[in-house]
Amino acid sequence: MLDLQDDLQTKYTGGTVLHFFLGESVADPKAVKQFVKLVCEKYRLPYFTLSPSFSVCPQHGYLLGEQPCCPHCDLETEIYSRIVGYLRPVNQWNEGKQAEFKMRTRYSLDPVPDPESALMVTNSA
Repeated sequence: MLDLQDDLQTKYTGGTVLHFFLGESVADPKAVKQFVKLVCEKYRLPYFTLSPSFSVCPQHGYLLGEQPCCPHCDLETEIYSRIVGYLRPVNQWNEGKQAEFKMRTRYSLDPVPDPESALMVTNSA
């Protein structure tokens, strides 16, 4: 995906961004560091984002990932994700954007021993 997007997005003079929707927060900060370094050193992408989703329970607050119900009390949560640059509750998005959210490909960042030997983005779907 990075090779394809690098060729495509560098043809434009602005208005492009490549979103990596992670589905949940990244457990290993070193994996994030390796990935950002790899993208910045090996590609010419003008802008990219790492966009984890998270949930908020009215009783227990912040929860990792997209959890429709709280694992502690089973209350309904609000799921937050990035839309047009901002983190907003998915249930407040318009119908078209909610459909787009369901079709997103989610990725996970996995640390690798040698960042030069493998791309650390894996499709988690």
